Amino acid sequence: MLALAGLCVTAVGPAGCKPRAEATEAPFTTDTARARAAELERQLKKQPKDAAAALELAHLYWLHLRAPARATPILDRLAAAGDPVAQVSRMMMADARVDMKTTRSMAQALVRGAGKPATGPGASPERAAMQVALAELAARYLSENHGELPDDDLDFGRFFAEVERLELPVTVSQPLQSLRASIARRLDQPYMGYYDAQGCVRAWQVGKVEGTLAAFELRRAARDPSAFEADTQAVLTPLSCVVRTWNPTARAGMRRMRSFLSVPGDRLTLNLSSQEAIRVYLDGVPVHRSDRSDRWPTGETTLTMAVKPGVHRLDVHTTVPRDKVWILVRATDHRGKAVPASTQATGAMGTPFTGKPTRAASPFFPYDRGPLAGPSFAPLRMFLAASDAMADANSDDAEGFIKALRQLGPSFAEGQLLVASFEAGDPTRERGASTARQRAAIERALAIDPELARARLRLLELTLERGETGEVIDALAALGDQALRNVPGPR
Repeated sequence: MLALAGLCVTAVGPAGCKPRAEATEAPFTTDTARARAAELERQLKKQPKDAAAALELAHLYWLHLRAPARATPILDRLAAAGDPVAQVSRMMMADARVDMKTTRSMAQALVRGAGKPATGPGASPERAAMQVALAELAARYLSENHGELPDDDLDFGRFFAEVERLELPVTVSQPLQSLRASIARRLDQPYMGYYDAQGCVRAWQVGKVEGTLAAFELRRAARDPSAFEADTQAVLTPLSCVVRTWNPTARAGMRRMRSFLSVPGDRLTLNLSSQEAIRVYLDGVPVHRSDRSDRWPTGETTLTMAVKPGVHRLDVHTTVPRDKVWILVRATDHRGKAVPASTQATGAMGTPFTGKPTRAASPFFPYDRGPLAGPSFAPLRMFLAASDAMADANSDDAEGFIKALRQLGPSFAEGQLLVASFEAGDPTRERGASTARQRAAIERALAIDPELARARLRLLELTLERGETGEVIDALAALGDQALRNVPGPR
C-alpha cells in the first residue's frame, strides 16, 4: 500500500527493508507542550492568519494537552480551507466519537484532495506523497464505516461517480472500487467490472497437486519455478477479486498457478494476498514469498517492478494443506490501470524481468520534512504509520510503531484506541492475554478522554462477550442519554 511513498529494494528471502520502527525523539512533556502552545498563542495574536501555527497549536491541544475541545474549532476552520492534516485529524476525532457524518465528510474531502494535488507556493513532493497516504487511510475509513448512516449507499454512489473521473492513485481507488462493487453485489447489480478496473487477475492455469509436505513443497518447486503441468480437471472459482481452487486429494501438497500479463509500459505493480503460504515468480524470477519463519509474513504485499513492455509470465505457487485455497492478485501498470491477464501468452513476449522488486516504505516513518514534521505531530505520525502497517496485516512493523506511539503519545486518547485494536489482532499472544491488554488500552483511552464513544462501546462489547449481560445493562443505564448520543438506536 501507499505505493507513491519512497520505495526501497526488497529481496525475496530476507526481511523487508523498512527502517526499524522505534521512537527517535523524546516525547513532549506536558510542561514542554504547554510552553510551546503559549508561544504559538502569542504568535497567532500577532498573525491570526498563520495557518501553520494554528495547525500545530491545535495538535498540541489534542495530542499532548488533553484538550480536544480547544482543538476542534481550529481544525474545523483549517479543514474547510482544504488542509489535509486538519481533515485527517478531524476524521480520526469524529470516528472515535462515532460522529459518522463528520467522519464521512472529512474522508471524502481527503480523497478529493488526492485527485486534485495542490499547486502553488505550498506544493511539494512531501506534501503530495502525504496527501496520497492520508487519502488511502480515508478510503479505508469510508469502507469500514459504510452502513453506519442510513443514506450511505446513496451518498457513496454519488461520491464514487464524482471521484472515479479523477486521476486517483491506485492505492486510493482500489478500496473505493471494492466498496462500490460490494454495494452493487448486495443490490443484485452488475459488479464484476469494478473488480476488473482494479486489475484483479482471474485468468489462471492451474497445475496438478504436487507432494505431501505442504509448505516444504514450495522449496522443492523453487528448484525449477518455470516447470508447469496443467491439471485439466482442476476447478477454479472466481470470487470477486479472489480466485479459489480445490484440493481433491487427501494430501497436503501445493499447486502451481500461471497467468500471462500484457504490460503496456515500463512498470508493473502487483498486489498480493493469499490464504496459505505462497511463492511468486515473474518470468521465473522470485519476487515474493510468505513461507518464512524469521518474522510474521504480511497479509497483503504490494510490489513494483521495472519491466519491458510486452507479455510477462506470472507464477504463483501456493500450498494446499486443506480442501481449498484462495489467492488474490491485482496487476496494474505505470498509470495505475488494470493490466490484461490471460491463461495463454497472446502478443509479443516482453524482455524477461531480471531485476528485483521494490516495496513501498511507510510515508510516515522516517519523516524529516513536510507538514507533519516536528515533535508536536510525532504521536499522529506514529498513529498513521501503525494504522498503515495494520491494514497490511504487517504485525512486526505495526508492533514497532505501536511501541513508539505509546512512548510519544501518552496523552493521545485516540492513540490508545489504536493500541487496543492492535492488541485485539496481535498474532503473537493467546486470546486471553490479547483481550486483557485490549481492555487496559481502552480504559486508558477513556481516562484521557471520557467522550470517546467508540472506546466505551468496545468496553461494553468486551463485557458482553464475557456473558455479563446484567453488568452491561447497568452500565448503559448509568451512562445517561448523552454519553452515546451519536450511536444510532432507541434511547
